[in-house]
Amino acid sequence: MALESPSDADWTRWGIDPAWHRNVRVDLPDSRTVEWSILDTGAASRGTIVCVHGNPTWGYLWRGFLETLSPGWRVIAIDQTGMGWSQRAEPRTLEQRSAELVAFCEQHTTGPLVVVAHDWGGPVALGAVSSLDVRAVILGNTGVAKPDRTPMPPLIATARRFVDLACRRTPLFVGGTAAMTAKEHRAALRAPYRSAERRVAVADFVADIPLTPDDTSWTALQKSAANLADLRIPLLLVWGGRDPVFHDRFLTDLLERAPHADVHRFPDAGHLVPLDEPMAEVASDWLDQVLDSPDTTGEPLRAQTSASTETPFENITSALLRRSSDEESAYRDAAGSVSWSALAQGSADIARVLVERGFAPGDRVAMLVPPGADLLTAAYGVWLAGGVLVVADSGLGPKGLRSVLRASGATWTFGTPKTLSAARVLRWTPGARFICTTRFPGAINVAKTSAPAVL
Repeated sequence: MALESPSDADWTRWGIDPAWHRNVRVDLPDSRTVEWSILDTGAASRGTIVCVHGNPTWGYLWRGFLETLSPGWRVIAIDQTGMGWSQRAEPRTLEQRSAELVAFCEQHTTGPLVVVAHDWGGPVALGAVSSLDVRAVILGNTGVAKPDRTPMPPLIATARRFVDLACRRTPLFVGGTAAMTAKEHRAALRAPYRSAERRVAVADFVADIPLTPDDTSWTALQKSAANLADLRIPLLLVWGGRDPVFHDRFLTDLLERAPHADVHRFPDAGHLVPLDEPMAEVASDWLDQVLDSPDTTGEPLRAQTSASTETPFENITSALLRRSSDEESAYRDAAGSVSWSALAQGSADIARVLVERGFAPGDRVAMLVPPGADLLTAAYGVWLAGGVLVVADSGLGPKGLRSVLRASGATWTFGTPKTLSAARVLRWTPGARFICTTRFPGAINVAKTSAPAVL
């Protein structure tokens, strides 16, 4: 049966070159075939970028990639089975969707391969990468698990509860997703799903979301998560900071699983970041950085190691520890000076108390402390404990500080009584432990106390 396809006028109206569209047959592992609609910019010298949409979007989501990364790259935006303008068929599980993506890439791509995905296209793509020779992975807002103590996003929760009504019988889910982006994109996003018959796979996709180990696709989702953790190739996360679906806690979860990932976060972007922000330009610049230039072998730069370094690595705390008995001034301002020995003692006290209270290497600490000796002492204390500092410019104002600090994933917040009160009221660092630095034992110009104040 011939697939329904938009007219050339439709493609042009949506900002898509009609020449990019074609239908291809994919031979599946179970000896069946399925016909996919794809947008394909054609052969290119650098390799192929395969873009995988989520639910309920389609290949149009990647318009920016098609425009920006060709002709250097061959860019292919697929429509998954039952989605967009591809063949309608029986329900697909996550495992089947990943297998179909593998089959497509093996049959219809050549040369170096980069995989880009968004939303539930993320687990589909991650389930496939272990079976493909992939050089780099780029993910928009997505997830491979629901973070602990995080409720199900409202849009997904509603769709799950009323899956047939919200996703198939009515365009509620499709329209709700399209409403998250600018008006210029909405008609195109809705176009393939204008009837209940064409929305069957939208409902099937939602119904297949695994929430418990008893769900059909639970094991496949665990595989996607494991593949993410096992990635040893360049990985870029391009994130919309105001996504009500895959919000920043999902970003934190992904980074915990793949700490080597690079991140580009658009703080004011929503769910459909490939359409709303210059994600394609970010991806293009990043690929130039992490992969060799077109006239070389194309080996990932991260796989290269230098035979020697001119300057050996030195820990940021090394100088402090070497001068821990030095009474010379380490810091001086209008309020006075602090010796190296006092700085070392105060920092060590802070590190000790942090560790006693459960601080772990890699924990992020939002520093809401004015510049001065207390800030310096607290910073070295955090570094001695193996922590990571999060520092934001107060010139951002309350709204800007909230956006930056919430995105940082800080689990501890250091500050004065005034700044901690502001952080609590304005919810700059929800879930973080608050510590008033002026009450640390050995703090500069402060008498010793038995323990720091955890507010």
